[in-house]
Amino acid sequence: MLVAPVLLGCCLAQAAWGQDPPGWEDRPLLIADGPALPPPPPEDAAWVVAFRDGREMHEFLERSVSYGFSGAVLALRGQDMLLRAGYGLRDRAGSEAMPTTARFDVGSIAKSFTAAAVLRLAEQGKLDLDAPVRRVLGYVPERYDGVTPRLLLRHTAGVSPAPDFSGLVDFVDAEPVVLAAMASVEPDAVGAAFAYANAGYGVLASMVERAAGKPFHEAMRELVIEPAGLPHTGLVGEGLDLGPLAIGYADRPRRRPSTEGIVADASPFEWGHRGATGVVTTVTDLYRWARALQSPAVLAPSSRDAMFQTGPGDYALGWFVRSRPAPDVERLVHEHEGTTVGFQSSLSVWPDEPAVLAILSNTSNGSGPLIRPRLEKIMWGGVARLPPKAADPPVTPARLSALEGRFGIGAGTIVVRHDDDLDRLTVHAEGQDAVDALVPLDPESRSRVDRWHAIALEVLTAFKDRDPIPALAHAHEQVPERAAENWIMRWATVEGGAQLDRVEVLGTAPGELGPLTFARLVYAEGRSPEVVRVLWADGLIAGMSRAPLHGPGALALVAESDEFLAGFEPRTWDTTRFFFPPNARSLTISGPAGEHRAERAP
Repeated sequence: MLVAPVLLGCCLAQAAWGQDPPGWEDRPLLIADGPALPPPPPEDAAWVVAFRDGREMHEFLERSVSYGFSGAVLALRGQDMLLRAGYGLRDRAGSEAMPTTARFDVGSIAKSFTAAAVLRLAEQGKLDLDAPVRRVLGYVPERYDGVTPRLLLRHTAGVSPAPDFSGLVDFVDAEPVVLAAMASVEPDAVGAAFAYANAGYGVLASMVERAAGKPFHEAMRELVIEPAGLPHTGLVGEGLDLGPLAIGYADRPRRRPSTEGIVADASPFEWGHRGATGVVTTVTDLYRWARALQSPAVLAPSSRDAMFQTGPGDYALGWFVRSRPAPDVERLVHEHEGTTVGFQSSLSVWPDEPAVLAILSNTSNGSGPLIRPRLEKIMWGGVARLPPKAADPPVTPARLSALEGRFGIGAGTIVVRHDDDLDRLTVHAEGQDAVDALVPLDPESRSRVDRWHAIALEVLTAFKDRDPIPALAHAHEQVPERAAENWIMRWATVEGGAQLDRVEVLGTAPGELGPLTFARLVYAEGRSPEVVRVLWADGLIAGMSRAPLHGPGALALVAESDEFLAGFEPRTWDTTRFFFPPNARSLTISGPAGEHRAERAP
């Protein structure tokens, strides 16, 4: 989703790179499956942009800042460091540029650290990967003896992705949290089904603490962080001065980017989070982590083999292990992503090449994961389309204001408006003819549009009378029983008591999970309208939610010149260009749906 641009001026310098901090070069690197990763750039080499691929990735990331990306990135292929650089702002409140030494909360990438700690304790004979959890945590009931550390590490222990923690007074003590997680175990799923469960790694964290005989923070530092040689890595709540902290931002699509940030190491590190999240590190230390796992510094070869042996769901022990085209040759990759409030991250390691791509972002707006496959494509010699670049000098506000208006196309309308929330021009469609000019549907979906529109109108209009029956009649079996009542409560009456007056169907567009029908809810008593979207599955309603912008096909526009504006959709990486002649009486649209012309409405 697009957000207002963050403008950053920085000085980019080519930098040589060489040795790690003293002592690291003495650690042996014994590689079982592939060539060794080279040492990372020294910390004082603030920026590394090398080779054609590195320059292309750098340009891609610089442009992506305008679309919400902010963070640090490191990319290595073979023995060549292609890129290590920071983008956007470390701290928006102080307009402080992002350094490569900034420390981020890496979310679920912490699971690879927890897995390594468990494997080290197994090497030391302090726990058995295939013995019941109860052997370490004696208070766990005997009926859970089928649950073992290996199954927890693989997310195949039957632990629910959402255990019921509601009866807990706090999360300070491990035992009640562990018991609540274990109570969620589905007996038939133990050892069979893959179900990604943070709570399972919380149980593992408690086992690490108990087996090591010391607090979890101390155990992780002794078992993993120090042996791996990670000088800028710690855990949430430690309060260690290991370098500047990235300030995280939980941006929402309809708001300007917030300046109220989340400090990377200040979130409550309670039981339930420990083990699953909570590692704070830099992009260089994340590379060191990938490099350390190639060596006996952390794990013996047999443990390293176990760590990357996959189970259901392509999940091994703390890592996904997959084979996918990069871009057109199948390559083995070890990877994990992480998301927590204000932060997103990903680490991909190709052990046979070798190659590493690490992306740390201090915003949870989704831009980081969307960028990863594009950078990966460039890294393996492909061509990724660049996001549009704003004109320099920028187009004047007067010219942009002159472009606002409504442009007719068939029976629909393209609406160009100045969005105060995003502080730029946006475009959206009203009417299916206009939607088709912006975001084309596949032929099967297009043939069902009229029926979907009729159902959406019937269901949403019934909300005025608080009647759930139409929604229940058209709901998919995956929709919870109380969903219709919840939808009515949410949209029949809004803040201030304004009542729903009428419903206007705007059109249907493709979505990530399926086709989405957009409808405008108009309220009485001067309340601003809302736009909701209805998700379809098998011709039935699978969900409803507020639309992030004004309607289907919504895009925020970047002015490339006085006459050309571009809308960029980061989920599909499609660019749609809008040409306005000097008099702005018409509009030509060129994009995934081909070329269309719209005339300014009187």
